[in-house]
Amino acid sequence: MAELKPCPFCGGRARVIQSDPLEKGKKEFYVFGVYCTDCGGLMRKCAEEDAVKAWNRRAEK
Repeated sequence: MAELKPCPFCGGRARVIQSDPLEKGKKEFYVFGVYCTDCGGLMRKCAEEDAVKAWNRRAEK
């Protein structure tokens, strides 16, 4: 798992969160996200790895 970068909005500390499973048929789907503990910024994805990659992506300057 990649290390989380600081929040792109405020520079605060981020952590991975997981919601309750959503039952669809006989499979369970989990929704993961990365959440800023300072400003509340949130990035949600279906897979933990995808949430971390999306959070860490930055626009080129």
